[in-house]
Amino acid sequence: MDKLEVANWIATSWYMAVTVIFLAMVVSEDTAARLDMLRRGLIVGALMRRSAALAGYFNSSPVGMTC
Repeated sequence: MDKLEVANWIATSWYMAVTVIFLAMVVSEDTAARLDMLRRGLIVGALMRRSAALAGYFNSSPVGMTC
């Protein structure tokens, strides 16, 4: 437990376990509507990540520009 890699692995495992339980509880009722909402959220998140990646690739973002 005193090694950083082990602590990170355990924290990640617990986070994923809690997330799976939470998602199972969310989707247990009114499954179709909630899955549609989750899908839309994933698409919006992917579009935001894509925009940020393109801005970073072309150095068009004012955040983090040093020169």
